[in-house]
Amino acid sequence: MTENKLPESISICCVGIEKNFDYHNIVLPQNIESHMELDTTNPETIDHHICQFLRATRKLRLKEKAPKMNFKTKSGTKRKSLNQNNWTQVSNSIGATSLMDFLYRKRIKGNYQDIETYNCPYFDGESVLKNLINVVDRLNLANESYIAKAIGFKNYKNIADNHIGKVENKLLGKRIRIIEQLEKACI
Repeated sequence: MTENKLPESISICCVGIEKNFDYHNIVLPQNIESHMELDTTNPETIDHHICQFLRATRKLRLKEKAPKMNFKTKSGTKRKSLNQNNWTQVSNSIGATSLMDFLYRKRIKGNYQDIETYNCPYFDGESVLKNLINVVDRLNLANESYIAKAIGFKNYKNIADNHIGKVENKLLGKRIRIIEQLEKACI
């Protein structure tokens, strides 16, 4: 992610430790008056929310990973609190936090831990679902383009056609046609 090997729009990510996060391929706007403000016509408020999503997801990932690292004190007992060096080790072990990590975190889990996000009168679930499908479709297009380049379009198409033969997948059919056009344009 941080090496810019993917398109900029899908390699937005956050690295670092709490109070020292660094964002890649997105700038955290500093002039947003309210953390709750969302003006979909203003790219800065959208970027601000994306950074908030990444930051919150990263904090959770760091807190989940830290106890598993089993840091010890000089006397050999388990550390109760971590120093900055320990947090850096935790951060390095989880890698960059991406939009895919955020989407995974916000899935509705079997225990409905985060259901209150979706259970409010002004939440347009159908619109969110349609937009989420579009985001995932574009991520798949980018990844499948790289796969087709690596294994050859013919092999990619055979694999994709085999899948479509078993499961109806209109979006994959559209992606195959787009990737085929890309491949022809590169010849």
